[in-house]
Amino acid sequence: MNTILKILAVITMIVFTNTAMAYGAIAVSDEQGLKSDEVGYGFGTGDSAAAAKSDAISACKKAGNDSCEAVIAYKLCGAFAVSKSYRGVGEGNSEKNAEKNALKECGDACRIVTSGCDI
Repeated sequence: MNTILKILAVITMIVFTNTAMAYGAIAVSDEQGLKSDEVGYGFGTGDSAAAAKSDAISACKKAGNDSCEAVIAYKLCGAFAVSKSYRGVGEGNSEKNAEKNALKECGDACRIVTSGCDI
């Protein structure tokens, strides 16, 4: 029984270590002048920032959006904010922190379009 617990502990460590190494990304289809609720987006994951961005662009296009671009890759949490004239992205150790950083980069009139965590 003790051996089984040790094996399970090792497997758990391997799984969580590999998951923590993953990236998340957000891709958006955002034309200047759109309202925050009109922006299309998609989330992606991957074992590298480039892979996560590619996955996010695919998800954005699958959601019916034409002009998708990856705007951020993140290790823990990411967010995208927009106003009629500005846009901002943010990373953080929580979704709330990522949103706060995106709003700070974007400016006062901005709203969060989407945010998420890869944990």
